[in-house]
Amino acid sequence: MAKHEELPIPIYSSLEPVYGEGSQLEEAQLRSDKLKSKFLEDFGHPPDLFARSPGRVNLIGENIDYEGYLVLPMAIRRDTIVAIRKHDKGEAEKLLRIANVNDKYTSCTYPADPNQYCSFRYKGYYEYAKSKGVDVSVPVGLDVLVEGTVPTGSGLSSSAAFVCSSTIAIMAAFVVKCPKKELAQVTCDCERHIGTQAGGMDQAISVMAKTGFAELKDFNPIRATDVQLPAGGTFVIAHSLAESQKAVTAAINYNNRVVECRLAAVNCAWYKAVNKSEGQKLGLQFIESKLSFFQLRSFAVHRCIKGKQIVVVGLHKSALDIAMECSTANGVEFPCTVLYKTERWRIPN
Repeated sequence: MAKHEELPIPIYSSLEPVYGEGSQLEEAQLRSDKLKSKFLEDFGHPPDLFARSPGRVNLIGENIDYEGYLVLPMAIRRDTIVAIRKHDKGEAEKLLRIANVNDKYTSCTYPADPNQYCSFRYKGYYEYAKSKGVDVSVPVGLDVLVEGTVPTGSGLSSSAAFVCSSTIAIMAAFVVKCPKKELAQVTCDCERHIGTQAGGMDQAISVMAKTGFAELKDFNPIRATDVQLPAGGTFVIAHSLAESQKAVTAAINYNNRVVECRLAAVNCAWYKAVNKSEGQKLGLQFIESKLSFFQLRSFAVHRCIKGKQIVVVGLHKSALDIAMECSTANGVEFPCTVLYKTERWRIPN
């Protein structure tokens, strides 16, 4: 029997397997009817299919998934649903038309160009399809309608629910199937296309969630282990109603934290290494850019950097002077790395 993460996304022809019975099913039916009606009103055609992804809470392990460490999230009932229709190849305009049931969000139209970051789910699908040998030579337009109940900016991963549901919808529209673990990686890459250096936890739990279980997530590659929640247990998720403007601050606050934690983790690995020669290979000794060029020329500092891989953070003249001095001390055997901020922290491969 295939492991959980090896299975494809399940496909249902009714709402009951997803929402159960009673009031939840009644609410889901109302949402579904509203989506169908709104889709027909906005685009003049019914949708081909619907895709759903839930939000999440994290039980253990904050801000460490992007370092590759274990986390224990679980999905919540709140979710995002995407209705989608793939245009016929004969339709002249190759456009992505995107709307939301909530009037707070204005409708928008983009060219069906997988190379544009604004269509990052489309881009993610195309990259995955090409890697699997699927013919994606001619872009096709899509009509997309979004409806969600995950509060935005609340720490419940409304962005991951949106990215995952829309990516699943696009792949389903093009009849492309993949295992959940691959889809988790694709959706993580999709979010990075718009400049957020996501670690993968949010996307992985949204894709791999199971009723009654949390999921112990491991990374590189993404793996999942079921952790059964206590029978009869209730988790109360309190919302302070304070909305974090992550769409505005992610490129600075979130991405800075990712890079800072990543550098700190590697530095800790070096200091904790039992075999210091091995620690020098996988670890990094940090020299702050504030250190002056003349201080670096002292014998004590020169001895400190000798035989180590150095990362200089910054790109001002002092940082480049330090990098040159490190290179002089270590040569090609221990190359020096200069780390500096580019737009959206999108560091090239």
